[in-house]
Amino acid sequence: TMMNVELIGRPHFVGVPLELIPDTETLDKVRTKFQDKGNDATRLVECAGRTCYDSYGNGRESSAYHEHIKMVGHGSVTEHVHLNFFISGVSRGLTHELVRHRHSNFSQRSTRYVDESESDWALHPLITKYQHKLNKESIINTIELCKQTYKEIAFDLEKLLIEDGIEKVTARKQARGAARGLLGNALTSALVWTCNIRSLRNFL
Repeated sequence: TMMNVELIGRPHFVGVPLELIPDTETLDKVRTKFQDKGNDATRLVECAGRTCYDSYGNGRESSAYHEHIKMVGHGSVTEHVHLNFFISGVSRGLTHELVRHRHSNFSQRSTRYVDESESDWALHPLITKYQHKLNKESIINTIELCKQTYKEIAFDLEKLLIEDGIEKVTARKQARGAARGLLGNALTSALVWTCNIRSLRNFL
């Protein structure tokens, strides 16, 4: 299983509010000083920062402005920029670590709604690195045993719950929710992860 990280969303900056550039003279200064330049994300950050000091038409050009923001640690203005990533082919062990980071949002593949009996497992990089010195057959057998046991327990529990009068969809969800405890942290998962630029920089 290969890890995949794909950018699927980013900000769209509509434009600087007219209140911050109230007349042609100010607009000319902005253009002359090369302000409000860059992509949507950088323009949004610059707008947030310049709102604090009402500084459009004055001071630094855009590129120097962003360097100054980093130098003085005015990181809160970068929190307005959110990026959305689709991440797949990773273990639930990795996602458990990922969700520990604050100021992030997650929509992850559900092991209660999804049948995981045929899903791949993403082994830890150390196991992959040294697999030629490890008991590879034991690893493969363990994974297959977990998957087969999960499949059998989920099937049997669903059947028993239906016999006890539980509606089929609810019974299936509850059965998978119970059986998933037999699967390892190396089970692959997929999620959409949204974070702001400040959080992403801290994470990296």
